[in-house]
Amino acid sequence: MGKLSKEQLVQRRQQLRLDAQREIAKTEVLQFRLDKDAIDRIHRLADQEQIAVGTMLRKWVMERVAIEENGSSRSPVDFADQIERVSSQLVKEAIEKEHSYLTSIKRLNEEILNEVQQLRSEKQ
Repeated sequence: MGKLSKEQLVQRRQQLRLDAQREIAKTEVLQFRLDKDAIDRIHRLADQEQIAVGTMLRKWVMERVAIEENGSSRSPVDFADQIERVSSQLVKEAIEKEHSYLTSIKRLNEEILNEVQQLRSEKQ
């Protein structure tokens, strides 16, 4: 095998990079290093959000990918998260109202039962 030209070396390097990217994509794992402080901060944030660290990091990466691909500061993931938060709040409020209604109905039922018992005791 003879010496490769500069152009051939560039092409070979690009091909090797593509081959490596395909192999990495097959494993579905990316590895990178962070300092201890950054790792601690990430763990604290994940604990606050009550989600797994990997889940949170995947979300962050995909948000950034969407931003870079769309050239937008708002990603579809941002909107999905916002919709989820609003939906959760609405469900919570509905449950609280239902609980309030049920408590009122229970109280009314107790009052009616007390009146019925009083009427029965008066008749006896």
